[in-house]
Amino acid sequence: MKKISAEEFDRKFDNGEDILPYIDLSSKMTKSEFEKKVIINQKK
Repeated sequence: MKKISAEEFDRKFDNGEDILPYIDLSSKMTKSEFEKKVIINQKK
């Protein structure tokens, strides 16, 4: 994974450029995992 500043990432995204090299896909979550995490965090 390449590293860039948040501003550069936003610029690339806004311009429709490829941002996949800058995203860590190894720690992805499924939709149900994300929903469980949101529910747990809301209870705190």
